[in-house]
Amino acid sequence: RLLLDLEDPGISRSLMLFGTREVDHKIILERVVEPGMTIFDIGANIGYYVLMELGLIGPGARMVAIEPSPDNVVLLKRNLALNGYHDVPVIEAAISDQGGEKLFHLSHEFNLNTFHDIGTGVEHLSGEQITVRTMTVPELAAEYGAPDLIRMDVEGHEVEVIAGMLDAIKDGAMAP
Repeated sequence: RLLLDLEDPGISRSLMLFGTREVDHKIILERVVEPGMTIFDIGANIGYYVLMELGLIGPGARMVAIEPSPDNVVLLKRNLALNGYHDVPVIEAAISDQGGEKLFHLSHEFNLNTFHDIGTGVEHLSGEQITVRTMTVPELAAEYGAPDLIRMDVEGHEVEVIAGMLDAIKDGAMAP
């Protein structure tokens, strides 16, 4: 079950109209995710994939949901509670190549917020910007343990997320 924002023309609208989205991603997760896994969901948004993944990893597994948009974090936490998940850490931050703070561009659509104000996604931006906390995957892993799976949807920021993991992978601190 998901609470949706009736004003959101993005993910909420898709889910209201069709009840699902990105079916190919759902199929991949169903084939890859196993009970007991630790998952970092980077760009957790309102929790659509987080809830799906929680159903697949089962009790006793670990999920960490990371989302920089304050409005999405509110809905994400409400959706977790609605589905009885009260022990899932929700980190209000973005994952990048270094820790600190960064300017983040908000979109009219809840699922299109981004660090990048270039390219075709610009037409969806609202013009509003906020400063968000950034972390790296190794910083997250130091607190929550190394993940078995990282699912991310970060609107063009994937290269920076991966760059932030490379040294830890090279040093053997994180498996590739």
